Amino acid sequence: MDRMSPKITLMVLLVLLCVIGLRPLCASAEPVEFDGLIEPKMVIKVGSGVPGILDTVKVDRGDMVREGQVLAALQSDVERATMELARARAELEATIKAKQEELEFARRNQERIKDLYETKALPFQEWDEVETKRILAELGLAEALENKRLAGFEYRRAKAVLERMTIRSPVTGVVVERFLHPGEYIEDQAILELAQIDPLHIEVVMPVEMYGTIKPGMGATIKPEAPVSGFYKATVLMVDKVIDAASGTFGVRLHLPNPDFKLPPGLKCKVVFLELEKQVSKSQKSGSEPESSPTGSLDETSLKIHQVKNQTASAGAKTELPSASSEIPTDQAGKQYHQVQTGESLYFIASKYGLSVDELCRLNNMHPRQIIRPGQKLLVSPEKQP
Repeated sequence: MDRMSPKITLMVLLVLLCVIGLRPLCASAEPVEFDGLIEPKMVIKVGSGVPGILDTVKVDRGDMVREGQVLAALQSDVERATMELARARAELEATIKAKQEELEFARRNQERIKDLYETKALPFQEWDEVETKRILAELGLAEALENKRLAGFEYRRAKAVLERMTIRSPVTGVVVERFLHPGEYIEDQAILELAQIDPLHIEVVMPVEMYGTIKPGMGATIKPEAPVSGFYKATVLMVDKVIDAASGTFGVRLHLPNPDFKLPPGLKCKVVFLELEKQVSKSQKSGSEPESSPTGSLDETSLKIHQVKNQTASAGAKTELPSASSEIPTDQAGKQYHQVQTGESLYFIASKYGLSVDELCRLNNMHPRQIIRPGQKLLVSPEKQP
């Protein structure tokens, strides 16, 4: 038993060393998640190009619509009658046939008179009258053909006017809201509000430290909040070229296909950029430590990711033990405030109290791009935390 003690002690030490050595790697291997918001690709307010009285509205809130589908129609009895009249005029053939017969008769008459005129048996005056009648008959037929062509244009115009009385969907999506009902007069109001939900857009607000690491075309994994579950693949569509100085953030938009309309827009989500995590994992396999050797084998992207992780962890620690110089005691209503310090951004303050930038802005009724100044008081909790 005494002989086994050194071996047992050595094994215990090895296990402890492995646990201690793997702890920072496991902690740093956790993916960096960014808050995102799932939004429709576009939201459209559909109206009418001409004023009139609504006759029918064929869809309602929540209905799915297809591009080109009839959504509503205005009263169009007068326009329909005008179109039918124009079509009847465009189809008339009697005038053209009459002019054709007149021309044929003038040509036959000219052939009969021609021999007499050439033998000097007919004076020039009578020959001139015959020739003039032939020319007038040709011009009459040309005029009849032109009138028929103009009647065709009038018919197409009347048909286009009638078509404008019918409102069709410009996109495939869902009806978000219905504003008007049959019998109401419409001039410049919207009838319906539509949202295109295939594809979807993911809007992500990222800290300025990550600027330059996100490129269009990069892949990402999307994890929607409850009750929707699962993971979805998205692609970076665009990255803002301008950084918001007030919040110290910039925006990223991702493209998320949604062919079966399974994902509803309006949900919050977590976004993990795959390329960034691959670079961090590769750097970790090489055995480098970003905290101890920031200029070692880790590239600039990995250092930025670790910097964001450290800031988030630091903000979380400050949430537990807030600084006396920045936290203002809760008031009688139980609301907690934060006093802005020099160099702080909306992203830093939101992370410190476990909020997103949007939540912090909603609490303070402010815009995410609004500039904050040292000494300013921001509401960070509407109710006293237990």
